Amino acid sequence: MPTIATPPAGRFALLDQKAVAWGQSLDAALAEEVSKRGARRLFIVTTRSLAQRAAALAKAHDDLDAVGVEDTIPAHTPMPSVFALAQRLATFRPDLILALGGGSVIDAVKIAGLVQAEGIDSREALIARSMQKGGQPLAVVNPPRYIAAPTTLSGAEFGAIGGSVDPDTQIKFGFAASWFPAETVIFDPALGQATPEGLWLSSGVRAVDHAVEAILSPDANPFIDGCALHALRLLGSSLRATKADPGDLLARQESQFGVWLASQSVGRVRYGASHGIGHQLGAVGGVAHGHTSCVMLPSVIAWNAGHVGGRDRLVHEAVNADAPDAATAVAQLIGDLGQPRRLADVGVREDQFERIAELAMSNPFVKANPRPITSPADVVAILQLAA
Repeated sequence: MPTIATPPAGRFALLDQKAVAWGQSLDAALAEEVSKRGARRLFIVTTRSLAQRAAALAKAHDDLDAVGVEDTIPAHTPMPSVFALAQRLATFRPDLILALGGGSVIDAVKIAGLVQAEGIDSREALIARSMQKGGQPLAVVNPPRYIAAPTTLSGAEFGAIGGSVDPDTQIKFGFAASWFPAETVIFDPALGQATPEGLWLSSGVRAVDHAVEAILSPDANPFIDGCALHALRLLGSSLRATKADPGDLLARQESQFGVWLASQSVGRVRYGASHGIGHQLGAVGGVAHGHTSCVMLPSVIAWNAGHVGGRDRLVHEAVNADAPDAATAVAQLIGDLGQPRRLADVGVREDQFERIAELAMSNPFVKANPRPITSPADVVAILQLAA
């Protein structure tokens, strides 16, 4: 009799989100959220570059009991800014929080909420709660939630994880909670027109990174494959169209849809070394999230070749079947978008490689890379490919 294979077992947690809204302006969508929720105290978290936009939103809702704005969130979400935001939120007591910005703003809102919800009162206690230290989420009866209007393509609004850099050690620590995804995501493609072209396109490559490393993850499953593969097709065409015509709002919306699909894996399957090493490029070298993916992803795909059960063929076909292989297909897309391709292009020096490699070894994504990374020397080898 033929041997009957035993089907593999698995479990995949769906996102704790209520809605994704598109086809409306941010102003209209936010007014709808305020009305639907009966909100009276609105707090907007953003960056200095979006301060005027946030002020206009606040003025439009001056009929509420109170509207607050925090517009000082810096890149890479350093821990001091997280604690400062948590204090402001505790004082203001909002019933609706809007995160207006990219991944750093959204992660700041997530982790500030974590600080409040779990009563974390020090840097040491926050680090102990991190994924690197094996910290486990506490049961929170009414966790703080927020809505998000993303201005980049980072996908943080969908992630059940968030990151914050400890300035003392230059380590980016990751945190996880089932309630981290935004309750409502507002996709307004017009917001992207105020985002610098390089940031929009490079964060789009970050979304490509989410999709690629999800497909190559040991935790990949049919739902993730379907989402990630269509995401790659949408992102490849729409990012090139935006590069050709920054005023093409349909292309920007297609990119946002690509992010929606690519981000279904964020925090729910293990990524690999492109994300893991990239975290330390940001912490040590100050490299923006999107640019870490631009310079690392093709090299990590190449380094993993032969260790992913042929699944890189799926990436190859979705990005560009005419390219020689998956790594080249992704590298060509990044080149078409005019984004940096080498570590030197983003200011990372060879004398930083050993420090980056040492810090990367504690990163959970480095530990989960499809081809095992057993020593800092392996990380240096990947960095040398990216150089």
